[in-house]
Amino acid sequence: MFENTGIDYSGIKALTPKEAKEVVEKGAYILDIREEAEVNHKALDVPNAMFLPHSQLEESYKDIPRDVSFIVTDSTGMKSKEVARFLKEEGFEDVAYMAGGFKEWEMDKLPVTVDVDEQLTGSCFCMLTTKREVKKRRGQ
Repeated sequence: MFENTGIDYSGIKALTPKEAKEVVEKGAYILDIREEAEVNHKALDVPNAMFLPHSQLEESYKDIPRDVSFIVTDSTGMKSKEVARFLKEEGFEDVAYMAGGFKEWEMDKLPVTVDVDEQLTGSCFCMLTTKREVKKRRGQ
């Protein structure tokens, strides 16, 4: 599915977000490996999306269907290339990754769903919680 698109890096295709969207419109899937808190707040608004947090990848990658083409994405593109390589090594054939990740997808103004109540808030990393939880605590 990725023959005439993207740039090949050591046998794995890197797609821009716009290229990824075009391929998804032709039937490919997006495999979003961001963590749950990130996906709950903002998600790619595409019909063919799968969610598998990077933290659960090693224990759950065998649940990914092998009969579909998919593009791995994360927040910035840093982990997705390595995950695509790992999946290729595990026998997945039609795998690419999205260069720039979700951040680049947003910057290209591609479709995103946003749940403002799932936005993380807090004065430091150890205090992060969702706006929904803050509202519950305040009785709103």
